[in-house]
Amino acid sequence: MTSPSRSSRSWWNPPSSPSRTNSRAPWYAGVQPDRITIYRLPILRHCWSRWEVVDQVAKTVVHEVGHYFGITDHRLHELGY
Repeated sequence: MTSPSRSSRSWWNPPSSPSRTNSRAPWYAGVQPDRITIYRLPILRHCWSRWEVVDQVAKTVVHEVGHYFGITDHRLHELGY
């Protein structure tokens, strides 16, 4: 028996690529989309001005989106998030 050629790839046999944690199978339907929740009070306790709050919220969102795409905490901290 011979192995299939590269041209015979399909959705169940994709070419090898880095795995992402957000990949969904075709039957992954009918569920709510992923969401990021920002908790106001911890951020307000951490910040002294309105501009610090804006900056912290932006950093938090980028950090959480990074996790969605599989980036580790260590790498995010290296990047400044």
